[in-house]
Amino acid sequence: GFTEVTDQYGLQNTTGWWNTIAAGDFNNDGHIDLVVGNLGLNSFLKASNTQPVQLYINDFSGNNKLEQILTYYNGSQVYPLASRDMMIENIPFLAEKYPKYADFAGAAIDDIFNEDLLQSAQVRKAVEFASVVLMNNGDETFTKINLPIEVQFSPVYAILVDDFDKDGFQDMLTGGNFSGVPPELGRYDASYGNVLLGEGTGSFKSASLQSSGFIVTEEIRQMKKIKTPNNQNQILVVRNNNTTVIFNQLQNK
Repeated sequence: GFTEVTDQYGLQNTTGWWNTIAAGDFNNDGHIDLVVGNLGLNSFLKASNTQPVQLYINDFSGNNKLEQILTYYNGSQVYPLASRDMMIENIPFLAEKYPKYADFAGAAIDDIFNEDLLQSAQVRKAVEFASVVLMNNGDETFTKINLPIEVQFSPVYAILVDDFDKDGFQDMLTGGNFSGVPPELGRYDASYGNVLLGEGTGSFKSASLQSSGFIVTEEIRQMKKIKTPNNQNQILVVRNNNTTVIFNQLQNK
């Protein structure tokens, strides 16, 4: 069987939109550390313990079907992300309550729905959107360290750990992007892939695109290192609805 030990490991306040995870020993202390890909910090949506992004799930329209309403904080108020038209499409009675766009603009979630509906809703919360390293302290706890800002520009869906520059410290490649989002959020496509050089402490320095030569557009979903029959190390990068990109790993990189 299984026993959940999330709180014991100090990870109880890490609810996020996590996409991928990889393991390594980033400070050479013999303990396995983790690196975890998340939404990133380059989004209209911001999340924290005190102001989480929340998903309300309930039969808001009274038609015996569950609707999902994603909300965010602006100041001290909580607002739905969806536009008036999208809300009315799923919850028709709102057309009568908000006949004009101006009526809906600025309406907080507790203005739109009564307290009973909100109190009876299932609520899912996200409090962390940064992609992070979880450093294993060796005592069944982890210390969370944000990955460099260049990684936070876009969601991370793929991570490959290796000592790419052969300095004795583990490095990583990261990649992601995501285009299947509503117009109000915009495409998450600011990443061209990242080469993160480990400093042996759990911190990483992002190599420039020019110096690394690792440049990949579109939606990266997986990366693997292989060795060819002629002993050439290669990195395979798999993308959604696109070609697989292959990089030769140079010996001096």
